Amino acid sequence: MEGINTTTTTNVISFYEKKAFWYIILGIVSILILRRIYKGLKVRKGRFAPVSESELNPSINYSAIALRLKNVMTGVLISDRVGAFDSLKSLSDNEFMKVYNEFSKLLGNSRETLRGWVESEWMPFTRSDDELLARLDRLNLA
Repeated sequence: MEGINTTTTTNVISFYEKKAFWYIILGIVSILILRRIYKGLKVRKGRFAPVSESELNPSINYSAIALRLKNVMTGVLISDRVGAFDSLKSLSDNEFMKVYNEFSKLLGNSRETLRGWVESEWMPFTRSDDELLARLDRLNLA
């Protein structure tokens, strides 16, 4: 009777460890995707947010902010996107919703939204897009 071949046993265990690792990664990615889908289902169905015009700062050009957002998201420089996204942090919720509405007007009759544009951006090593998406979630904006 021969002994157990430890090399073969080690290779089999190593194979299953690698397989388990990829199943864990697949599970995490699936959870993240389902979470995004669930959040998307909870958001407002319309493309325009209710804005109190009396609470807006008349010195801010909301259309220009929306146009800058659209231009940097069609560009290639991540640093421009981060700057544009971060500039929205200083706006009140009402002002933010006004920029959201102006962005929707720029898109015209398309079914796209600011959320869709932000979600499609690839912005490694930054949390600006996640923070913007969190604000859209908090304000219940599609």
